[in-house]
Amino acid sequence: MDMLETLHYTITEADCDQQGYITVPNLVQQLVVAATTRNRLEGGSKQVLMANLKAVWMFRRIIIRQFQHLHAGDELVGFASSRTVCGRHYTQQGELYRNGELVGQLNHVMMPVVLRGRRRLTCEDTEPFFNAPALNEAEDFDPLPTIEDFPYTEEKAFTQADCDANGHYSTFDYPELVCRLSGYYEGERPLIAHMQVDFVKECVNGSVIRMGAMPLEDGIKVQGQHISTGKPAFNAYCQYKR
Repeated sequence: MDMLETLHYTITEADCDQQGYITVPNLVQQLVVAATTRNRLEGGSKQVLMANLKAVWMFRRIIIRQFQHLHAGDELVGFASSRTVCGRHYTQQGELYRNGELVGQLNHVMMPVVLRGRRRLTCEDTEPFFNAPALNEAEDFDPLPTIEDFPYTEEKAFTQADCDANGHYSTFDYPELVCRLSGYYEGERPLIAHMQVDFVKECVNGSVIRMGAMPLEDGIKVQGQHISTGKPAFNAYCQYKR
């Protein structure tokens, strides 16, 4: 795969929890930065999208894999693949290394969306801004199915304090919800062997969702559903390695 070095980052105490492990949102953030920095270097930054199309990049899916635990003081080097066109979406891979060893990996699917009105654009709208061609083309991604009659057990109301400057719940924070619901913090701290989060209908300031988790095959299925409409907010599936 065509990988380009995009990131140097030293984990700080503030990035870690009370047990000394990097928090899940901070791990995801560094993986996303490693991956998306390549878009900026090749002309497709979020600033360019906003200036020319009044649009933002919206994540539709992330898949996370963690191979080593990370702590304060660890020095990370990040790499990113070029983008692949998948129908209306782009997919891309980001990787983090410590001392030459792969410690984390992200595959994400994203698309351009006009900020006001949330109108979806296509790759044809954004390709002219890039100064390097897409790596290749592939079929569109397959989302996780929504399970009907799911055992929802908790509710969450989103406030402005939960959201970013655009009033949306951060991509980095959804995996933390998944971890909390799926037993990640019970017992010995595991590695995230596999976690897929599909973003179906975004959560914003004022949204209220119900959430739950259930065992499925060799992992755990987690779902969030908007109470006001009954429509999915996010679907996730995770496997841990203890």
